Amino acid sequence: MLNINAISIHNEDDMPGTASAPTVDGTPLYDRVSIHYVDASGDTRSDSIQIDPGTTDAQIQTMVGLIQGNSNASIYKVERTAVYGSIPNPSNALAEVYPSVYDNIVLLFKTPTNQSQNVFIPAPDGDIMPADSDVPDVAALIPTNVAIINVLEGLGTIEWGAVSARFTERREKNQRVML
Repeated sequence: MLNINAISIHNEDDMPGTASAPTVDGTPLYDRVSIHYVDASGDTRSDSIQIDPGTTDAQIQTMVGLIQGNSNASIYKVERTAVYGSIPNPSNALAEVYPSVYDNIVLLFKTPTNQSQNVFIPAPDGDIMPADSDVPDVAALIPTNVAIINVLEGLGTIEWGAVSARFTERREKNQRVML
């Protein structure tokens, strides 16, 4: 076990701040799930969310399946501790209204103490992002929101809630709608 607070690598004339990092002892504070996407043009991206270590593989798979069901991009890899993946294949992605991984619906989730997580759905499907609008279909996102909340809460005691959804194109931000 390494405790960085006990390591001195400086002289007293050059005193940095005291380290506040926790001891690295093999017990994680959280897990991170990374989801990797490829769109019909071959562009790739990945997004990560922080989850409770007690979250089950089934909860993660449900969330990933619902995100895939709402995205024209193809999810080709999911990482947790181990990586489950394949080679990016643009032919698995749809060239629909929003075919690019740079077009996103951004879902915002918060706890009562204002801890927040953004979850992205790149290349959103027309069922959740109407072609003639910059506003996501909130009702169509309910199953995905529920699955994401289940993953964020895992077996932990922190309660998460869906706050808003908005559509973005590359760096352009559009109006968000409250969930």
